[in-house]
Amino acid sequence: MENDSEVILIGTKKSGESHFDKDGDMVTGFYTISDVEIKKVFKNEKGYKLDRGNVIKVMENGAFDKETNTMYGSAGYQLMKNDKSYLLFLRKSTTHDEYTIKGVYYGKVPLDSNQIEYDGHLNSSKQANNKQIEKLNQMFEKARKKYKE
Repeated sequence: MENDSEVILIGTKKSGESHFDKDGDMVTGFYTISDVEIKKVFKNEKGYKLDRGNVIKVMENGAFDKETNTMYGSAGYQLMKNDKSYLLFLRKSTTHDEYTIKGVYYGKVPLDSNQIEYDGHLNSSKQANNKQIEKLNQMFEKARKKYKE
């Protein structure tokens, strides 16, 4: 994650807007563009303007449809929560003015709690699923220890 990320920072989600691609009533694509206020930058490989207090756009691999009260998420991804802090491993989009989270949920480490934000669908086998969660928790704990505010 570290080597593959152009940017590593701590940020607080301020707001987000979900977007959907639809074919009639069927959702064919989704994402959320979230405003994240920078608290601390650890890595800025390309020299982007990433000063403390700046707000950047981060594309999340999930979306919430308020009309149908439905959460959509790629590979179990859960949206960042407003006013919560996260350690983010990012890459700048090559086509838009936002950053993308590396590794879906691996690149978004919650700092306001030790709970992983993932809906439990990593693997259909419960035993494998528990091992995946344990691995995620270990990875997140290492990241929290290495990158502190």
